[in-house]
Amino acid sequence: MKWISRLWPEERIALLFFAGVAALFATRLYPFTLGPLVVSYFQFLLAITVFVLPPWMIVALVRRLRGRPLSGAFLGELLTFLRALASLLVVLIAYTNLKCRLLLLHPRLFDQIFGRLDDLLHMGGGDFVAWVAHFHAPSRSAALQLVYYYAWAALAIPLAVAMARGGVAVVRRTLAALALCYIAGGFLYLAFPSLGPALVERARYAALADTHIFGLQQSMLQALRFIVQNPQAPAVPFFGLAAFPSLHLATSALGLFVAWRTFRPLLLLLVPWNLAIAASAVYFGWHYVVDFYPALLLAWGGWWAAGRLVESRPEAGAT
Repeated sequence: MKWISRLWPEERIALLFFAGVAALFATRLYPFTLGPLVVSYFQFLLAITVFVLPPWMIVALVRRLRGRPLSGAFLGELLTFLRALASLLVVLIAYTNLKCRLLLLHPRLFDQIFGRLDDLLHMGGGDFVAWVAHFHAPSRSAALQLVYYYAWAALAIPLAVAMARGGVAVVRRTLAALALCYIAGGFLYLAFPSLGPALVERARYAALADTHIFGLQQSMLQALRFIVQNPQAPAVPFFGLAAFPSLHLATSALGLFVAWRTFRPLLLLLVPWNLAIAASAVYFGWHYVVDFYPALLLAWGGWWAAGRLVESRPEAGAT
């Protein structure tokens, strides 16, 4: 079909992933949630758009006023950016459906293995969770909550800088890389399901009971149990529990590659920010430390693969 030949490589991959998850759910007679996820993730991506586009529009306007050539056709770049977001939206919908039903598809949990690896690799066989618990304190919890909740900005800021400085090409590559990270991460979640230390060792994180994140974890755990007990329940936007790998860190780590490519002084902010994001994920028990190693590998692999897909076919950027 002609329309398939006109799709970007990342669009074909996104549609294949979407169709594969939908087909899997059809064979298991699970509902494939669509409408609520489209609405929620459209709003999320719209927020990123509002964050990314204004600096680019201001720079483009200044360049035009100074009589300097623009990096590309204004409308064409805008449409390319929105098209790249649409591919990511398709992936997020399929990914969330898959993540919310991980334990229905593969009920074995690997938390004990990952927890033991943390003990061996980072505490010489000691109790790593107990060591982390020594750092629990109200003031530290408040600060790290902000770090964890606003981790998305560690990618959005370099994305905005990249759009303003170099136009849409790097941004399209970044969004394609992010989609690839979600796809690969979804398969890893399916292969090695785990909930994270705070969910399987709930009592050991009781000191955080007054934090908003503790309550969020409790809500997510209840939603997971509900879907396990009620397979016909719809997927919940932004919900679903999985620890290995940390896509939270993989997402923010992509910002490091964007900054290296477009504006390296940003790394002075982004490197410690990513370390703080990892620390917050361990502090609240979302992740084991071993979840971060494949996350960084995913970020690098997604960035490299997206470069091969996007930059090897420059004509694909035409809208």
